[in-house]
Amino acid sequence: MGKVIDTVVATATAPGASFTAMVTTLSGDSLSIRNADLSKPVWLLSMIGFVNVAGQIRIRSPKLHDARNGIQYFTRASDPMPLFPFERYQRLYPQDTLVAEVIGSAVGGQIETLIMQVLYTDIPGGNAPFIDENMLNQLSMNDMPQPVAHTAAVTGAYTNPLSLNVTQDNFKANTPYAVIGAEFDVTCGGATLRGPDTGNYRIFVPGLATNRWMSANWFIRLSAMLNQPLIPVIFSPNKANTISEVIQTQAGGAINVTWNLVELNTSFKMGQGM
Repeated sequence: MGKVIDTVVATATAPGASFTAMVTTLSGDSLSIRNADLSKPVWLLSMIGFVNVAGQIRIRSPKLHDARNGIQYFTRASDPMPLFPFERYQRLYPQDTLVAEVIGSAVGGQIETLIMQVLYTDIPGGNAPFIDENMLNQLSMNDMPQPVAHTAAVTGAYTNPLSLNVTQDNFKANTPYAVIGAEFDVTCGGATLRGPDTGNYRIFVPGLATNRWMSANWFIRLSAMLNQPLIPVIFSPNKANTISEVIQTQAGGAINVTWNLVELNTSFKMGQGM
């Protein structure tokens, strides 16, 4: 049992002027909250609508404020800024199934995307290492921006999975690295990392090419928001098995992601996370 951060992506193609149901299309993603200890909280940390035109997006469930509208926002075209207030987080409940819906462009082939970042504080099989900003500052040695050159497909959701070290490999052997955020040269839904050190769950950063100040230290912000360790740590022996993916609409195209990594003192060992 342990803590993990998970990402859920749901999409709808060419939704119109009334709310249209969104679905998850990839193995591992579901609008049903994963089974976990009912006595330990599950938190919705962020909710992002990456859409082609201004519209609305919502999630609802009898376990949210109400089953009719739940959490509902207006969206802006091509803007992956968090909709849910950054200083807030919503409790979710294991095995509850969320209904996700969107109002969109009604243009054939256009993919509208909902991205949710969920924290499980205690889940079977979860044991991902996390640190807080204080430990980051105590253990940090060197910054290492790590580029990954992606070519997003036109199918939406997660595309072009690449090993973290495929574009550039200067990792030091047997060394831990904190993942503090990411930066993008093109606005997109965002990017995810998954691998042995994330419990094979996807950790997510929104694709804020014009607001790098927010995505660059995304996990530091999350950690401060909940006042608990939420900065992921990966280990260089797992670099080839740590997979970077991008989230994009039907636009596809080249997206250069730079993961902001910080080399930590090797005194930090596997299984040591807070």
